[in-house]
Amino acid sequence: MISRRLVETRSVLFSDLDAQGIVYNAHYLKYIDDALDGWLRRIGVTLGQSPWEVVVKKMDIEWFSPLYVGELFEIVFSLSKKGTTSFELVFDAHALCPPLPKRGEGAELEGYPRRTFFAKALYVGVDGETRRPVPMPDWIYAELVEDDLGL
Repeated sequence: MISRRLVETRSVLFSDLDAQGIVYNAHYLKYIDDALDGWLRRIGVTLGQSPWEVVVKKMDIEWFSPLYVGELFEIVFSLSKKGTTSFELVFDAHALCPPLPKRGEGAELEGYPRRTFFAKALYVGVDGETRRPVPMPDWIYAELVEDDLGL
């Protein structure tokens, strides 16, 4: 299995911050959830309206550096394991650039890109109506992996 590299890019909003002026820890879970949701929507799966849904079973996050308001960051994720009804995705995030500078000032790019967090998420596929565990549809799995030729 050769996993396809999937990428989501976004910027940090003021509402994402805690009293320390950095992204509140729980928001990283939302970033991960949004990355998966965005990708699923692009391939035609709308969670909450699909015959196949995903639920989180386990999440493990390691932080390397904080994210600050206005920073642009990317989350690169891919399939790392696939079971009968479960699958694991790994997420690796990097701050790409600082907030936009004030008019007439230059942007300082020293220290970018900067690794911010790494996460492993274990998901279970469930039937959209019964919420019972079911295997991932083959066509979705095909979107997560490349063929033997890397195409």
